[in-house]
Amino acid sequence: MPKISEEQAKSIVLKSHAKNIGKVEIKSVSHKGNEYVIKWENKDNCENGTDYINDENGKIINGETSIC
Repeated sequence: MPKISEEQAKSIVLKSHAKNIGKVEIKSVSHKGNEYVIKWENKDNCENGTDYINDENGKIINGETSIC
């Protein structure tokens, strides 16, 4: 059972990208093994990516960002 809820995981991703220009939108959330896989997009600065959040401690394990 994950210690971090899906809502908490989304909030962690939003906070981690909040320093950028524009508004980050969560596109999808899935849960695999012991991590949340969260796809996000920021249309204003043309960024998107995927973050992997540990469901025990809420740490971002890995993140991929691309800028168009």
